[in-house]
Amino acid sequence: PTVLYTFKEKRSSILGLIIIFAIFIVVVYFLPDISRIYEQYKKGNVNNIVVSNKDHGSGSGDFGGEEEIKYNLSEELIIENKDIKINTFSFNNNTLTFNIENKTGYEISFKNKKYFLEVYDTNDVLVGRFKLGEDKFAVGEVKNYSYPVTASGISYFLFKDLKIEDYPLITLIYDDNGNANMVCANSNSTTTYTFDEDGLISINEKINIRTTDNDYANKLTSYREKAATYSSYSGVTAELTTEGNSVVYNINITSINNSLLNNLDNANYYLAKTGASVIKFEMEARGYTCK
Repeated sequence: PTVLYTFKEKRSSILGLIIIFAIFIVVVYFLPDISRIYEQYKKGNVNNIVVSNKDHGSGSGDFGGEEEIKYNLSEELIIENKDIKINTFSFNNNTLTFNIENKTGYEISFKNKKYFLEVYDTNDVLVGRFKLGEDKFAVGEVKNYSYPVTASGISYFLFKDLKIEDYPLITLIYDDNGNANMVCANSNSTTTYTFDEDGLISINEKINIRTTDNDYANKLTSYREKAATYSSYSGVTAELTTEGNSVVYNINITSINNSLLNNLDNANYYLAKTGASVIKFEMEARGYTCK
């Protein structure tokens, strides 16, 4: 027999295969990040930064999830998922405004979703957290929202689709009857939530309708109608009383169920046995102070 060619296997060829395989593994691992960055590039948000959250702790404000995107404030900014699109951002005179569009293709309220927008100032400090889209949206409807934000400037936003397990826990102090209260207040209303060891058992809300309000007459008519209607529901009493220069709308809910809450249609009213941690976190994201 005649020898035509002798093939010798080189170590370098094996090393090359190992390097190629390692590169393949790295690309597969980071593919979600690459894909997400490309999506932001297509929307014109090329300066947004992807931040890893894999090592988050358990303190207040530390949420689960693999990653987040820092959305830098700009007129062209768009934040969206399968349900909503948020755009037309502006920040002037300590007021943040933006639009939310319903992308679902059907009428919906997002109040049962856990969509939040966190706002960070130029010093990387959290200066606002807002729960998004709790009104009813028609198909394709766009609504404008404005929120007070105390900051000299805004650096970036984080959009969070949370789970209840992500909310920071709080501890209640119960009285001798095994009940505890939490009061959430803003400039014109006070809502008192009462809990037992299993969770929420009753709600009381007081809303001030001031004679100095520009829309005083319309508010008075609206709350008078609510008081008459809601008082006809089992487990609910509602009335209007006069206190100084204000008319106070007072509603007390002692029997809480799904059907009742649908009729009352108020995001501040929660189902029986809802935990205090959930209510505090979400009410504060609506601009209330809870304690």
